[in-house]
Amino acid sequence: MPGLGRQLVFALGVVWASPMTAAGLLAGLVALPFGARARVSDAALVFHHYPGARAAR
Repeated sequence: MPGLGRQLVFALGVVWASPMTAAGLLAGLVALPFGARARVSDAALVFHHYPGARAAR
């Protein structure tokens, strides 16, 4: 049963994160034509160089 419990927790985590993942993906895709860039980092799609955004200092 431990394997099933771990799979259930993983599946719940995926469902929990899905709305914000979709929102971030949509925002990143919309920003691409305006100069944003996408790259893969640590198994995640990362958008950077957003137009009009200030870099953290």
